[in-house]
Amino acid sequence: MSLEIERKFIVTDDSWFCNEFESVTDIEQVYLSIDPCVRIRISDDLKQAKMCCEISTDDPRVREEIEFPIDYDYARRIANEFNGKQSVFKERFVINVDGRKWEVDRFFDENLGLVIAEIELSHAEEEIVVPSWCGEEVTDDPRFLNVNLAQTPYINW
Repeated sequence: MSLEIERKFIVTDDSWFCNEFESVTDIEQVYLSIDPCVRIRISDDLKQAKMCCEISTDDPRVREEIEFPIDYDYARRIANEFNGKQSVFKERFVINVDGRKWEVDRFFDENLGLVIAEIELSHAEEEIVVPSWCGEEVTDDPRFLNVNLAQTPYINW
């Protein structure tokens, strides 16, 4: 078990796309359980899958998390059973900005048009420099949690 500490921001323009990417990955996240959150994250391009269990804390920036690899073919079979329900589809870009790793998620399907940048922190009060292409911070807004986007997609807001 580990703590995941992160902050999230709405991406306001495409200037982030001019950066050099450390990686780009297509991701499907299928939520097997909502509360507590249990999901499978599948990357078809890497032929990899992980299962993750998350528990919220009193601080919206911090979650308890355990993640471990699972068999890709088995994960794909589970995802196919869900047939896109309780799922989020996105493309994740990993970008180095001033020596810090940012993840930019560009969402698809029912969350099309939503682009979120997030940064993982070593502690909840860590100072960061927010890139110019980031706008409103949405760390405290539960609508922007992937598990909630799977239930109430962005296009339905």
